[in-house]
Formats: sequence, C-alpha cells, structure tokens
Amino acid sequence: MLRWTCPLSLGLIVAAASTPSNRSKFDPCSYAAEDVLVRDVIVIGGGASGTYGAIQLKDAGRSVAVVEKAGRFGGHVNTYDDPETGLALEYGVQAYDNDSITRAYFERFDVPFIPLFAGVGERVEDFDTGRNVTTATPLSLATWANFTNTYYPNPALGVHLPSPVPADLLLPFRDFIKKYSIEDAAYTIWSISAPTDNLLDQLTFYVVFGANAASAPIPGGSTVQEVATRNNSELYGKAQAELGENALINSHVVAARRSNDSTALVVQTPETTKLLLASQVLFSAPILLDNLQPFDLDTREHNVFSQLYYTAWYTSLVTDTGLAPGFSYENADSNTMYNIPIQPYTFHIGPSRVNTTFYAFYGATEAVPEAEVKATIAEDIHILSGNTSTPRFLAFASHTPFKQQVSADALADGFYDKLNALQGYRGMHYTGNALDVSGSSSVFNFTQHLLPGIESAIDAHKLAPGLKHLFYGEKCVKTYLLNVLPASSSKVFIITGRSLATNTPLIQLLESLLGEHHAATFSGIRQHGPSTDVDAALEAVLKDDSIDTLLSVGGGSPIDSAKTIAYRVSEQQGKWLHHITIPTTLSAAECTAGGGYTKPDGVKVGFMAPEMAVKSIFYDPCFASCTPKKLWLTTGIRAMDHAVECFYHPCGSEIWKAQSLWAARTLFECLPRARDAHPDDYGVTTRLQLAAFLSSGLKGSNVKGGMGLSHSLGHALGSPYGLPHGVTSCFTLGRVVKLKARSSKTNAQEIARLLPALGGQSSGDDVKDAEEVGDRILRLVDALGISPGTLTERMVSRDEIPVIAGRACGGNTEGPMYEDVLRLVESLF
Repeated sequence: MLRWTCPLSLGLIVAAASTPSNRSKFDPCSYAAEDVLVRDVIVIGGGASGTYGAIQLKDAGRSVAVVEKAGRFGGHVNTYDDPETGLALEYGVQAYDNDSITRAYFERFDVPFIPLFAGVGERVEDFDTGRNVTTATPLSLATWANFTNTYYPNPALGVHLPSPVPADLLLPFRDFIKKYSIEDAAYTIWSISAPTDNLLDQLTFYVVFGANAASAPIPGGSTVQEVATRNNSELYGKAQAELGENALINSHVVAARRSNDSTALVVQTPETTKLLLASQVLFSAPILLDNLQPFDLDTREHNVFSQLYYTAWYTSLVTDTGLAPGFSYENADSNTMYNIPIQPYTFHIGPSRVNTTFYAFYGATEAVPEAEVKATIAEDIHILSGNTSTPRFLAFASHTPFKQQVSADALADGFYDKLNALQGYRGMHYTGNALDVSGSSSVFNFTQHLLPGIESAIDAHKLAPGLKHLFYGEKCVKTYLLNVLPASSSKVFIITGRSLATNTPLIQLLESLLGEHHAATFSGIRQHGPSTDVDAALEAVLKDDSIDTLLSVGGGSPIDSAKTIAYRVSEQQGKWLHHITIPTTLSAAECTAGGGYTKPDGVKVGFMAPEMAVKSIFYDPCFASCTPKKLWLTTGIRAMDHAVECFYHPCGSEIWKAQSLWAARTLFECLPRARDAHPDDYGVTTRLQLAAFLSSGLKGSNVKGGMGLSHSLGHALGSPYGLPHGVTSCFTLGRVVKLKARSSKTNAQEIARLLPALGGQSSGDDVKDAEEVGDRILRLVDALGISPGTLTERMVSRDEIPVIAGRACGGNTEGPMYEDVLRLVESLF
C-alpha cells in the first residue's frame, strides 16, 4: 500500500526512459519517472533574486525547483578560495544593505553580518597616467537625491513612471546635469551607479535607476555590511544544498509550453533531459530575447522583450600587482568632462584580504573578449603601481549580459508599464537586474514583493483543489481510514448503493472498522442519483447533528450524491461536511468539485463549489474487486474520455495534458489486461485507478464548465434514457474525436499528441493521426467486448435524435456544429 499526499507528484508514474522526439518531448511517458518533476514553481536562475525567491517559496510550503546554467548558485557572487592563506576572496558582490529583509534572509542560514571594511584608504587616479585627480566636491548631491525620490522612491516596488513619461527622464544625462546645475555631483553619481554605458550619454532615467537615494550611499541612502566570514558564497552554497535534487545546475531550458495556469519545461541537464511541470515560473535570469526564446513567447511578449539591449561587465581577481596594500583605486579621467572616463574602462580596483591581491571591475557598452579585458586591467595596474612585473589573474568572471536597457522612444512609449503588465502573464513572473539594478539587497526586496502574486496564482490554479490525501494499494483503507477523520470524535455517515451493501461484505467491514465513529449507513443510492434517493439520505444526515463526515463508497452515483448532500447541508446548516471516498469504478467522479441528482423527468441538476471537493481518496483494489467486469471496463472508457477531452478543452493545461497522456497510455495498455484478469490482478487494478485519477484529478481549479462534446453527449444520453456514463462514452468518444479531428487544425494537432500513447506512430499528418486516435478508441471498445450496440437496441427512439443533439449543444439547434452533432447522433442508431 502507498500513501500519496498533496502536493502531488508524478513520482508514482512508471515510464520507459527514451530520448524525447519533437512530438513527444512534452509527454511524460517519454521520460524515466525520476526525470519528470511536478512543482508549484520553477525558478530560472540561481543568482541573488532566484535563490531568494526559491527559498522564500519553499519556506511558504511551496514545492520548488531551480534551473541554473552555471555549476553553482550565486550569480554575481564570485568567491576565490586562496590556497595559500585559506581565505575567501570576493571579486564580485562585495556588500549588502543593512535592511530587515536582507538580515532575516542571511540569519535563516546562520550567516551573520559585520560592518563593511572598505580598506585603509581611497585613491582617485587617472588610470591612463597614474596621476592623482581631484574631483569636484558634490555639494549638489542632495538635489539629485530628491530627484530620484520623486521617480524611483522604492526600488522594491519596481518602476512605475507617470504617463506621459517626464521629459527630464528622457534627457541625456549631460543635458540634465546642465539643466539642474549639478556639475559638482556628476563624478560622484558616476562612481555610485557603476554605469556600463557612457554616463553622460545615458538617459537620465537609467542614472536614477543605478544611483538613487533608496539604495545608494547618497543622502538618505542605505548603509552597507559584509558577511562575517567574508565569504559571500556561503549562503548560496547552503541554499543550493538545502534544495538538493531540486537544484538543477549546469542546466538550461530548451523548450516550453505555457498557459495561464501551468507550464511544461524541457530542461537539458548534464546527464539527461527532464520534463518539469509547474503552476508558475519565476524568471530571474537576464530578461533578454535570447534567454527567453525557449519559453514559448507570444507576440505580445516578443514585442516587449525584443526592445531590451544590454551592456557588459567583468570581474577579476589579480595578484602580484605592486599596488598599495589596503587601498582602493577609483578611475578618473583628467581630460574628460567632470573627469568621467569613457568606456571601455577599468572602473574600479579594490583591496582583498590578502595584501598583494586586488579585485578589478571592468565595464563596456558591448561584450569584450576576456583577453582584451585582462590586458587592459593589467596595463592599468602597471601604470598605477609603476611596477614592471606582470600581474597574475587568479580568477575571472563575466557578468555579461549586465544592465538591461531600452531606448528613449521605448521608454516614452511606456515600456515599463508593458513589462510590468507581463508579471504573471501566462504563468511567468520576472525579477532580477532588468527590474532593479541597485544591488543584491534591493532585488531581495523586489522579489519579496512579487511573492504574494505568485502564491495567489498557485492557489488560483491548484492541481487538485481541496484534496488532502490520496491513498492507493491493497488494504490502504484498513491502514489509513481512521487517520484522515477530521477529529477524534468524528461521526461518519456512509453513502453507497444497494448492490455493495447487500451483495458484498465491504460495507459491514467498513462499519466495523469505523467502530464508534460510525453514525449510520444509507445504501439506497441508485444509478444517476435520483432526487428521491438523495433527499432520503439528506434527511437522515440532518437528523443527527453529530455527523461531520460523509464516506461515499461506489461509483459516480454515490460519490456525486455525497457531494450534493454536503452542498445542501451547507445551505441549511451553514457547515460543510468532510467527504472521504472509496471509489469502486473508474468513473473519476471523485476528482471534481461538483455533483448533482436526477429529477423524475430525467433532467440532471448540478451543483459546483470548491468546498464540495473530496478531501481523501482511497483506491483500494480490495474494494474494486467486487465491481462487475463490464462496469469496470466501461468506466475505464469513461476515464479515457476524461483524458482525451482535455486535449481540446479551452482550459486544458500542460500539466493536465501531460498527466492525461500517461493516463491514456495506461488505460490503453491495462484495460485489455483487466478484461482477462479483473478482479484478481490487484496490480492492474491499481494502475487503472491511478490512471482514472490522473485523467481528471489534476486538471486544476481553472477549468470551468463542462469537459467536451463527448461528455455533453453523455449527459444528453445518460440519465434521460437510463444509460450508465461508461456506456455513453463507449458510444460517443471515438466518434467525437474523429469529428474534432476534422473541425480545426488546432484540435487535430492536440489530439494527434495522443497517438503514441495509444500505441500508434505519427505519420506527420495531424488530421490523419487524430482520426486514427478516434479509430483506436473504437477498436479498443470492441476488443474489450463492451460495444454498446445501437441506441435503437437501447430502446431509444429515432424521434429523439434532435432532442439529444440539442441537449448536447446546450440548446443551440442552428449552425454547423449542431448539424455535425446531429449526424453523429444519427450514426448511433
């Protein structure tokens, strides 16, 4: 016996490992079981914002995996472990802001802070001559700080510019400097913003973005600190270790299928290809078109991301420099306006904890070869030190692509409003440098403000709304039933049909197992849940105020009746009863948050509410063994109906489709085995039960309304003419699939994805392949010996053809769809 508790995982699925083809790369059956991951969130990038987001989501109880292209977490954190001293030397991120979010994050990993040690002094020198440069005293810096507070007061909340965008923000910064007479502050602003574009040519907005009072050491700005161990990689190593197998390093996304409620990502790892299925994606890598191309972009997204360009940034660790120990060196050009250097350049050289070793930052407007960067840094060190020895590089890292920017026209056209509007669109959320360049602490804060929206999106599209536990395997009822009662004093009302109660010992065994928890049993639920049966059961429940739990046992009729009773009790008493179910068919009624009853005239009345969802499901083959073989097999086709119709459902998510592919494959393989082995082969029984669940149980809370035409026809045929829904699916599914295959190119493409799961091979013609899916379903029904015959043989008059077609079309009796359905119904006679 096995216990499977939410959040749900595909770990139970047994699939043969193979190399996914183009058509099957989103099919979990094409992967080994361990290579299919279902998570609430997939984080792209293990840098500052991605790691922070992953850990916060994990701490909130969400399942997370991180895809990182490098061999480690950390992003712009670069640490060199000096073999001679044993010290950790930083040549990337140097310090963090002293704010509550940053402190709490590092405290979580037991990584304390100390005040930043910036060295023994600073030298401002012309890197071309080695001479000292006296820059202007920034008396007007407060003016700049006030300006930044006007348009970018809180980086954590992102960029939200007025419309129209103020003209000052669109000025080249050289013009802004003159307009507001802040010439004396220009060099200081350059040194704070670390621009990777020539500062005076930059749009003023991007200078605000990089040097603002909220996050920089200017009036009203932040204070900084460093890790007590002076090893910035410590936190990232601990975070990566905590995520374990959910940290996919040296990996990248190669393909994606996205919708508003779910995403399927094909990820290449060093060892294999994996399929990751998630509700949401947090994208923390550089937001550039090249990085986002594999993510199934639509035109709207492409138009936004294609406007971004980037600059280059490089970091290095250099020894044998001859520089003054403990001093930092700031570049200042004696021959340029405001002493601001022109790119490309060595921006800054700073001291490490080893006297002879320094870190160096280099910026450029576009990518530069590593050798050229190193040559420039080495030449600058020669000039500054007067040393004729050759500096030796211990480490080098490229942070390219670095700061992402857009043109003045794009900025004026509301680029950031358009980018902000993509937060959550088609399941993607964005953080990182394109949205906040003020440093690691600032992107922690920005990401923190994104998390409520991500969690709301997860909750809005839950895979199995309301379901708390799923148990499967022999004797799982005996082992776990008492464990899932809502209280130690719970009273359970059993709802079932007459056949199970009188022809099997199962209900008596349940009553004995429940003992003092058993309140009463109602065994009068007939096929399709007649209103008189539901009313009688409801009356019995209302008479006993101690009842807090319903236990439905059987097929769709007892399960739907129990859900309806729970709904009506809530209407009359204002409380919801806890619902546990033990299904004995493959109808998958346990998978929906809806139910109903049948009126005396044969019309079905339905109810739908999130609270109607079953809380615990028990797939125990001991109980299913009492189900007649024909009922078992026909409800198996009903489960196939669920699996197939999701492929042309307007809300069919990739997670649901991926699970349904496995369900369809398992049903196709195991139903013929059940024809010969049911009820004795418990292994086959359990696989079929799980296939029934996966065909419908993870479709998600975003799916509203009916399933599809086969289901609509099933309801039109079922209760009005006394046909079980398993039988109606035998009538309709294969024929509906063939109709849908011819109805649109999109339907044909989606249905054709099912062909390999049903034992076929793609021909490359989607319509042909989709029709073959329908034919294979029809042949399966015949092979199982459950062909329903004709509706005439079922005592349905041909006069009912327009009535049935009209019901299936929702009362619409005009148009091409109605005519197609009319012909389909005629073919059933």
